[in-house]
Amino acid sequence: LRISHLCFQTLGSDLLLDMFIENSSLLDALFYFLETVNRNSTPEPSSAYFTRFVGALFEQHPSEMMTYCKQHLRMIGNLVENVHNSYLMEILYKLVDSNLTHQRLMESQLFYSLAKILDENEPIERQEDATEVIMSVLTLCQPWGETAFVKELLNSSKTITQILDYIKLRPMSQFRVQNGLKILVSALQLIGDDCADEPLLVTNLALHIEYFKELLQDLCKTDAPAVTVTFGEVKLFGFVRLGILELFLSLMCTGFPIVVDVMASNDVFSLLLDILFEYKWNNIVHHQVTKIFSCLLYCNNHEIMKSVIEKCNILDRIVEAHKVEMNTCGYLGHLRDLANEMLSVADHSPPIAILMEQNAKWKEFATSVLQDWNDLECDDDSHDFDDDDDDIDIELCDPQDFEDGEAYEEYEIDIDDAYDHEDDY
Repeated sequence: LRISHLCFQTLGSDLLLDMFIENSSLLDALFYFLETVNRNSTPEPSSAYFTRFVGALFEQHPSEMMTYCKQHLRMIGNLVENVHNSYLMEILYKLVDSNLTHQRLMESQLFYSLAKILDENEPIERQEDATEVIMSVLTLCQPWGETAFVKELLNSSKTITQILDYIKLRPMSQFRVQNGLKILVSALQLIGDDCADEPLLVTNLALHIEYFKELLQDLCKTDAPAVTVTFGEVKLFGFVRLGILELFLSLMCTGFPIVVDVMASNDVFSLLLDILFEYKWNNIVHHQVTKIFSCLLYCNNHEIMKSVIEKCNILDRIVEAHKVEMNTCGYLGHLRDLANEMLSVADHSPPIAILMEQNAKWKEFATSVLQDWNDLECDDDSHDFDDDDDDIDIELCDPQDFEDGEAYEEYEIDIDDAYDHEDDY
């Protein structure tokens, strides 16, 4: 540890940093350190000092270091081999966080190299490390959605297939499914609004919607553990099922028609609505499901919207839900938001408007119960306060009543003699 510290302090001077940049053989010797790190060993302090020194080189000579890294693709492979080493991953993140290196990162197949670690033959800890690194890389790529590096990920058949095969490997493992879902959701968030054609990632996932729906159904059939709270027992939903809901929501948010078509044809929306009503107090589930339905209502396919609303019987279910006691469920607020959105969409969608017009119970609910709740929840005048008080008068004081230099209050409060202090006790 002392030797590593002394080396860093010595080499970290501006003069020696300049010498490293001027002499590429010194950089070769420096990065040879990556060849010596044991991927099976615990990260040592020497890795931390190596990363700090490389970071100093990047800060002093960013363009020269980027040029060197672009010319040495082997470095990327060495970093991937040490995916468990959080110190060395900082160097990888520096390379990702600059669009100057994205072409070389694409050529080195960084995403596929990381995805290959998602293998049942790899230790669980290494699979977890690879998942976290991939998600960090995807987060850093958010500002660079138009680079070849990001486009290659969204359209890389072998990378997408590797992740999906990892999820679907039998016997089913919730650990693998959860890791894979995290990556897929993060990747979908890289798709920008200006993406005209659906990427291969969306197309492949649309073909697997039926698989994820069946997986969600199977997990719902298992006996979920329950916890006791102040108002009774609540069933736990689980992170895997939350991940599937988030995947469906991320797919719907892309806005591509293929997603809506496949989800509607596989009757996914009915299942999601059943889950919302089953888990009465899980607001995360309520939020995810209502957001998915919101995306459906703005898909511009009025026939599919009408078909889903009819098949789910959502109008009657919202009406019936408001006939129960308020303290027996926690989803009524989300249902009212959804009801208001459907009413707004009906103004521009004749099929939805006709559907609502033909439902007498819905019409009565919309004009009475829903309107009363809207008035209650959206009326800003409900928070008016009466400043008049019979017992307390606020009078403006004259500052001249106080001696110069002394602090004074701008207002004084006169308490009416009729006010009895004992009333407070």
